[in-house]
Amino acid sequence: MRFTETPLEDWVFSPDYAVPLLENKLACFRSKALVCRGVRLRLRPAGAILHYVRSTQRGTLEHVDRIGFYDRQEYLVLDPSPFAT
Repeated sequence: MRFTETPLEDWVFSPDYAVPLLENKLACFRSKALVCRGVRLRLRPAGAILHYVRSTQRGTLEHVDRIGFYDRQEYLVLDPSPFAT
């Protein structure tokens, strides 16, 4: 499988840029419940993804109205089946 890698500059991941970008797009992140350290760390890469999509798609992102987080420890991760085609 081939992937295209698009590097982003470090400032895109900075909390001063990424978190307000999400807060402006998704007002739900202004909740005081999301100020905890763990969630704020997750907002930085989510803001960078929003930046990337906004800069490459050149359209409105009206369809993006929420974001979700999940913890991989809450799910069972299966290895690929050797029998899959």
